[in-house]
Amino acid sequence: MPGPGGARQLAYKSIIPSRLESTPRAFGPKFQNLAETMNNINRKLQDCDFLDGELLSMQTCAVRFMPQHCGLDPDRMFWMAENPEDVHICYFFRLFFLREAQCNRSSKLSL
Repeated sequence: MPGPGGARQLAYKSIIPSRLESTPRAFGPKFQNLAETMNNINRKLQDCDFLDGELLSMQTCAVRFMPQHCGLDPDRMFWMAENPEDVHICYFFRLFFLREAQCNRSSKLSL
């Protein structure tokens, strides 16, 4: 629903690939591949509760993380690590949308 004066709110949602398994420390955790992640996003876009507005664009982002110390937080884009070998990088998607009252189920992303 438009805000005061007819303005709509810009919002985003971060989509991190599902973590599949833990692998030896030297290799870091294993995540879904790009095609699986896109299929999951497209399934979620069919649900009006997933995005409460109109999809505008998608951005690919990278986030550094240390599996043994913290989870993946897509809003924490950098920090200092004592041992750089323990730092892993995960790529995720950020969907930008305009909040509004009606749902558009026709949104679909492709590779």
